[in-house]
Amino acid sequence: MNRKLVDALDSWFKAYDNGDVEGVISHHTADASLFGNGASRVDGQQAIKQTIQGMLDSGLRHITHQVTEAEAREDMGYLLASMSLETPATGQISA
Repeated sequence: MNRKLVDALDSWFKAYDNGDVEGVISHHTADASLFGNGASRVDGQQAIKQTIQGMLDSGLRHITHQVTEAEAREDMGYLLASMSLETPATGQISA
C-alpha cells in the first residue's frame, strides 16, 4: 500500500472534518475532478470548492474512511476506500 497516498487522503478528510475548505482544495490540482457514489462529477478547483462548501453548509461534517488499496507509479496513482458519513436528516450513509 502506498503510504503517501493514504496520508494525503487522511489529510483531506482531516481538513474536511475541521471545516477547512481551503485545506481540502489544496489537495486538488486546477484540473481535478471530484465524484462519488451516485453523485455527478465536478470538474475544476472552483467547482470542487463550491461542492465542498455546500456539503459542509448542509451539515455533512464527519466522514470516516478505510483505505483498501493504494498504489502509485511515476506520476499516476489510485486509491480505493470505503467511506461513511453522518447526515443531519437521515443518519449514517456508507459508500
